[in-house]
Amino acid sequence: MSSRRRRGENTDDIFGTFSDDGQADDKLTASDFADAGYDSSIGHDDPFAKLGRNREKIRLTLINSIIPNQTQPRRAIPSSVRQYWSGLPDSDSMGHFFQKWLEEVNLERGGDERFPLDDYLSGNDTPRIATIDKEDELEQLPSQKVGPKEQSLLKVVELASSIKRDGLINPISIAQNDRLWEIETGERRWLAYHLLNWHFGGNDWEKIPARQVDTINIWRQSNENNVRADLNAIAKARQFALLLMDILSEQHNFQSYNPNDHEQNFYAQVADGNQYRVPRSRGEELLNAMGLENPVQLRQHRALLRLPQAVWEWADDLNWTESFIRKEIIAKASDEEDQIRLGVKHALADGYTVSSVTVYEHLLENENGTSASGKSKFTFADLESSTFMKLEKQLAKLGKSDKKKAITYLEDLLSQLKSN
Repeated sequence: MSSRRRRGENTDDIFGTFSDDGQADDKLTASDFADAGYDSSIGHDDPFAKLGRNREKIRLTLINSIIPNQTQPRRAIPSSVRQYWSGLPDSDSMGHFFQKWLEEVNLERGGDERFPLDDYLSGNDTPRIATIDKEDELEQLPSQKVGPKEQSLLKVVELASSIKRDGLINPISIAQNDRLWEIETGERRWLAYHLLNWHFGGNDWEKIPARQVDTINIWRQSNENNVRADLNAIAKARQFALLLMDILSEQHNFQSYNPNDHEQNFYAQVADGNQYRVPRSRGEELLNAMGLENPVQLRQHRALLRLPQAVWEWADDLNWTESFIRKEIIAKASDEEDQIRLGVKHALADGYTVSSVTVYEHLLENENGTSASGKSKFTFADLESSTFMKLEKQLAKLGKSDKKKAITYLEDLLSQLKSN
């Protein structure tokens, strides 16, 4: 395989060449002609006019000169590991980030089995295909439960493996942002290149094919997101908010995205349906851009903007559907605290044990039984299945000296319980 193919360059570029310097290039690419011929709406305003204006070019662009769009509805990096990234696109920062993400995945897995990153990226056999030759027994074979951090990493790893094998079929799109480039579409593809660059080194993955556009267009962004059809409920709520704020921008002054604030606050600016109504003249356009069928779905996704911030994060990381959130959390909760309680319950059931979840575990004390106030109460069964079970595991890890101290403490506690 040629180095050109291995780097993932656009092998269909028969009418033009990539430019590494970012300067104007008068040659058209095969992508330009294809987009014009098929009237593609992904990444282009007017494909036929583009042939004359020659505004957009596909060029090899340094991955270290590209940053994600902070308001992009699709989140390739889950909130549970976003803390490990400095926000800088340089190789050292990205390498540190992937190392921490991998460590989190291995902790999530538990035991001694490590995530087989090299096997995935090199195309070797992995444990998940160990039983592939037992087709007749597949229904009886136990399926390995994959945690949410591993699921999100797998999406990037599998894409990176595909790019390494076949090249990048669909270039990302970027717009100039001061001295850097900002991603309009393709954050996961950009992450995949960084992963390959960190893992294999060399010069093969330092540049990514990118279509350079004039400005980030959220309607174009929405179009590509819907074509890919894998937006979860929270991503669709972000998409709704962005599009509605764009529609209402002439009547209302919305605050810009603040990276130091919780991201939900930015989108929640249009959470009030009475104050920020969808104009009748733009309703059909908004439905089409969202890939939805009726206005009820717009209201349902707007309701997600009013979720507690913690539930918003869990729903995003765990890819909960809008229907699930509406039926299992919003409809069953009596107030915001109850929404968090139900969110904790479902997050733990999905194997999510990050600190943003465990800090609310005390709310589950009200799961069973009923108190005089009408709220549920904590029972011995809950104590046995949670606290006692954890305590046994922790005591087993203590050394002799600490075990004696723990025994003395527990004996004193038992004496107090008996006296009460």
